[in-house]
Amino acid sequence: MRSLCIFRLTPHRFRIALTALTALACAAACWRWSRQQVVIDDSFITFRYARNLVRGYGLVFNPGERVEGYTNFFWVLLSAIPIALRADPFLAMRVFGLLSYFAWIALCGTAFVDPRNQRPVARLLLAASALPVALVPDGLASFAGSGMETHFVALSLLLVGLSQHVWLGRTKTLVVVRALAPLVACLTRLDAVVFVVASVAVVFGESLARRATVRHMASDLARRYGVCALGLASWLLWKWSYYHSILPNTYYAKAGDTAQWRAGIAYLRAFAAGSPYVLVLLPFLLIAATRLADPRPRSFARFAIIGLVLYGVYVAKVGGDFMHYRFMFEVLPVFLWAAFAGLVAVADRIPPVAIAGALLASALSFHHPVVDLVYHQETMEEMNNCCGPGFVRMGKLFGQVLPAGIRFSTTAAGSIPYYADAFVIDQLGLTDEIVARTSGVPRNIRRGHVKRASYDYLRSRGVHLVFGHPIVSACANPAVEPGRANVFVRDGADCIRSWYLTPTPELTSYFCSRPAQFLVTGIACPGTDGHDVTAPPPSRSR
Repeated sequence: MRSLCIFRLTPHRFRIALTALTALACAAACWRWSRQQVVIDDSFITFRYARNLVRGYGLVFNPGERVEGYTNFFWVLLSAIPIALRADPFLAMRVFGLLSYFAWIALCGTAFVDPRNQRPVARLLLAASALPVALVPDGLASFAGSGMETHFVALSLLLVGLSQHVWLGRTKTLVVVRALAPLVACLTRLDAVVFVVASVAVVFGESLARRATVRHMASDLARRYGVCALGLASWLLWKWSYYHSILPNTYYAKAGDTAQWRAGIAYLRAFAAGSPYVLVLLPFLLIAATRLADPRPRSFARFAIIGLVLYGVYVAKVGGDFMHYRFMFEVLPVFLWAAFAGLVAVADRIPPVAIAGALLASALSFHHPVVDLVYHQETMEEMNNCCGPGFVRMGKLFGQVLPAGIRFSTTAAGSIPYYADAFVIDQLGLTDEIVARTSGVPRNIRRGHVKRASYDYLRSRGVHLVFGHPIVSACANPAVEPGRANVFVRDGADCIRSWYLTPTPELTSYFCSRPAQFLVTGIACPGTDGHDVTAPPPSRSR
């Protein structure tokens, strides 16, 4: 019998086993990402702002135009670091996003920690059964390496909940995390404010339940959220002085200033239909908020419920988002940690029920996602195939062949403008204040793309070429627009079409004198042989 003691899960052995299990989960997440790598075009909007900041132009899309066309201020600042070091920002932020993903998976594993060493085997089996939920949902791992801030926001929100409601003590590290996590979350995504409000509400309610004095409550709230309040107020004042607006320009470009309830409810309904594991775990979240004896995870679960409800109302109001389910993935770790705590509570009494629930949730996480096609929504594959590596290639090509000083417009405001490094008007208004604040336009036709620049406006801005959503055709049979002058940029045997909106003699000469790079239709080239004797504008060296 004594020899069997070596198989007992002491607290130390339990921690080692749980650490090994979470490490295995992170390795599995990395493998899954390697099978689902995507490039999201919008991440390059962030990189363009960061590059202009490094160059000394400020946080602008086009030098001289102060428009807040990003929604991730702190992520922009982080992206500026590799640019300043002359490194590839996409690669750097891809790595940082993956590390954020692995970090919140590891933190979710802490929900299974057994400080009293009760039923350690059951808890390990429970963790092994439940953690796949953090790996499997389609698109979850893809966002980690997409260059987007999705998983960094998710990690920040989870740290807000853990540092304010679960982790006790006043060590220097914990004090710093507790003070900075809410601020970092809000600076990265302003909508994270709803979770900070939820945390404040829970802490305030618990203080009232303890009948704490007003002085003690005020001191506690200031210690926890004072840095966030001061930092957020300072940032918003800077935004007002710099951009003359509190909310980002994208909020108006996507018609977030109007109620988009139908599109938003359709978004939430489609997520629920394609994510049945959430419905399985929801009762355990409620159990954690109401039945847990330990006040710390119970406090976290209440923070999660209030935050998720407020966030759901916000998502419904703005109509959701067209990029798969990035809005939902940002708050998934908070939901999972609280639900895992509820699973542990059940496992301490009825282990088979908890393990069965975890296994069912993990199995259902393989369910194919449902996208809302009524108001337009794209899967990860669609975003990558449509606007990923192809647009990166186009942007690099434009940067090589288009002349200095040219202005063009496109509906793809990310990698094409970033690599072309020219003056660009975003036809969807994400980075253009005039287009974003246009009123009287159709609503709910295409989620996230409800406004569009008029051609008269593009002419008034001196746009030479209109690429729109780039059309590619074979140069042997180009997709010519009847009645319009088209300039096709050659990419091998393919041609990328643009409308020659504002012709100039210099540009016409430039395009016509380079038949290996451009195909011009609908306009007469100067000179009998298609060449002009005047010197064309110099091509930019890269």
